[in-house]
Amino acid sequence: MAPGDENVERGSMTALSLLVGSLVFYRLAETTADPDLWGHVVFGERILATRRIVQPDLYSYIAPGRPWTNHEWLIDVVFATLFGRFGPQGLIGLKLAVTLGISYLLYRHFRRAGLPQLRASIMLLVFVLAMVPWFITVRAQLATLPLFLLTLLTLSQASADGVWPLWKLPILFFVWANLHGGFLAGLGVLVVWSVTRLATVWVRREPSPSRTTAGIVVAVVCSVLATLLNPFGVHLLTFLYQTALGARPDITEWQPLVLSSQFGFVYLLLALPAVLGLIWSRRERVPALVAVLLTVMAMPFLAMRHVPLALLAIAVIAAEHIGDAWSRVATRMATSRLQPRVERMISIACLVLAALFLALSVPRLSCIALGPASGTRAVRAVALLKQSGVTANMVVDFDWGTYALARLGPGIKVSIDGRREAAYNQDEQAQSLRLRFGLHEWDTLLTSYETHLALVSKETAAFNLMKQRPGWKLLYDDPLSGLFGRDGLPQVAVIERTPVPTGSYDGTGLCFP
Repeated sequence: MAPGDENVERGSMTALSLLVGSLVFYRLAETTADPDLWGHVVFGERILATRRIVQPDLYSYIAPGRPWTNHEWLIDVVFATLFGRFGPQGLIGLKLAVTLGISYLLYRHFRRAGLPQLRASIMLLVFVLAMVPWFITVRAQLATLPLFLLTLLTLSQASADGVWPLWKLPILFFVWANLHGGFLAGLGVLVVWSVTRLATVWVRREPSPSRTTAGIVVAVVCSVLATLLNPFGVHLLTFLYQTALGARPDITEWQPLVLSSQFGFVYLLLALPAVLGLIWSRRERVPALVAVLLTVMAMPFLAMRHVPLALLAIAVIAAEHIGDAWSRVATRMATSRLQPRVERMISIACLVLAALFLALSVPRLSCIALGPASGTRAVRAVALLKQSGVTANMVVDFDWGTYALARLGPGIKVSIDGRREAAYNQDEQAQSLRLRFGLHEWDTLLTSYETHLALVSKETAAFNLMKQRPGWKLLYDDPLSGLFGRDGLPQVAVIERTPVPTGSYDGTGLCFP
């Protein structure tokens, strides 16, 4: 190949990589509002205002004044600080920094695993597109995804270079435990890797087994102890353990992954190449990393929320094997190169498209979108209540609880919200579920507490049950929600006199907050 042709080929590869990078940025620039985002900002603002992490409940009339376990307190402070200084653009900037950082670490790992520039770029694009549902929102999981990735990369490095990289893990887990409960998944992965690695050391009689064993045991113990350095101490671990085992029939992401679903199909598209790569690869298969990969790949069948963790494990552990198998297939199917002129035209087209994607990304950087893409919420009904200025206790659908308490609290207190186990006991959560699904004793929240209002979804049994409930009247309804009030109360009369706001009833076309 002539030197000029090499430059053309190198330029075309760079142009294709830039196109992939711009497409990744375009997809990551889109941001939608997670249902818990309002709560993160409000709770963070409260911590900043009071300089206290452990807070009494101000927003629920079911558990007034009860201290609650804010296991995401540090991410709340980060969100509130960025929102207070920069508005929604600060939150979008954080999300972009995290997701682009993950993309960079994955691309660098692919390249270090031996993938050529183009294949590394294509693989990055595939993984980013697969993870868009988890990359598109501003939520507490933004902390777990990069930290889980760093854990996997550290274990991968320790498998190749010895135990010295493990010293980073206690620091990582200290920060992680104060940001998000997903550190439990990181600890689980560390234990799986450690047990398998120790078994390998002693079975294969590797050099200095005692030294390796001591290094791994110290790293694991220090990592676990580091998670205790939080405002709740040991209680945090017991709380998260109980939470992880609890049933959540009303939350989709806590349900097992179904392979026939859209998410299941996408997961299969990446899980199958990982398995086939392990089978066809000529590279060494490290038992400890394979054990971690198989463990994490099985986790989505316990809860869908583990899918992004499984995708990260596939990207880190199976990438080199997928790349090696890809090379073998590509060698057999190799074709002649394109003419330099054609490659130049392709390069120009890639650069033009890259510029176009970057230009299209700009409008996405100013709005955290509400609406169906992020889960509908009773925007117009809440606006009516805010405009009325009433003070009341209100039964609310679980999906809307955090939005309602942030927009209306503490004047209007709610019956349930996204804090779930962190603020409510099992019986209180069960009362909310019975109302939502119309189960036996569905009206406990109406009869056992001083409840004035009820904001329920028309998609649940609660709406029809409330319409037939004596002593309650429908004050407002739209295609999404119904607002009921206890007949004869002064708050109900005020709401009836309040003009209904115009605009979107479910958030479509609106931006956070």
